[in-house]
Amino acid sequence: YVADGYGNSRVAVFALPHGEFLGEWGSAGDKPGEFNTPHSVTVDREGRVYVADRNNARIQVFSAFSATERQKPRLLEVWPADGTQSVHHTAHPVFSKPWLYHVSAVSYDATLDVLFAVEGERVTMRDRRGNVLQRFGVPSSGTTHGKPLEWPHDVVSHTDLKRGLSVVWVAELRGQRVCASAASTQNQLD
Repeated sequence: YVADGYGNSRVAVFALPHGEFLGEWGSAGDKPGEFNTPHSVTVDREGRVYVADRNNARIQVFSAFSATERQKPRLLEVWPADGTQSVHHTAHPVFSKPWLYHVSAVSYDATLDVLFAVEGERVTMRDRRGNVLQRFGVPSSGTTHGKPLEWPHDVVSHTDLKRGLSVVWVAELRGQRVCASAASTQNQLD
């Protein structure tokens, strides 16, 4: 699965190992199933597809693409970004922090069976039903290396089985750093 949001508003599907194009879905817009800059995509252990619909400030959840039938996935759920309204960037012409209304990235951690998403200026951990389990990255919810995240853009997690936790890596645009934070499903919300 490839999020193709610059110039297109779709998710493209390719077969491994040689990259045969299998199909695509999505179109520009703000209705459920439409995208405004699909920016990231991940798949959970059940095959559900999570798309970070960046400028619509939401995560859209789809069924798996059927490679044999070349069927487009079915929309299962739409999760608005935690703590923000689902608004369009163009509705707010003067932004000193335009990322406050974005969902830039989503990543699935198979060991913890959770998703991490860059939602506005923080990272949110969600279960596969969309419930917020924890958040971090802004002063009110904890910081990363003593500083808040500065325009977080991408996220990925790696599970350290010896320590029993996931290390969540966040890449920033404005801060120009990659930050790491430990996460587990035992942490409390702010």
